[in-house]
Amino acid sequence: MDIIQGEKIRIDGFNRRPDVQVVDPKTKQTTKVYEAERNPGSKRNFKRKEAYRKLGIEYETHRVGGD
Repeated sequence: MDIIQGEKIRIDGFNRRPDVQVVDPKTKQTTKVYEAERNPGSKRNFKRKEAYRKLGIEYETHRVGGD
């Protein structure tokens, strides 16, 4: 698997740029994304996770910053 940082996700018609993505070298498709988020419970983050679910992409969101 290839690990890519800060580039557009490799799925046609999808413009998100996750913090890190895992790309299958054979198909050149994104298989998993990792996001860093200050407010993981935010509406914006919820919409992002919903988009990943619709596309069938695994995802992980990790909290950054302090409270």
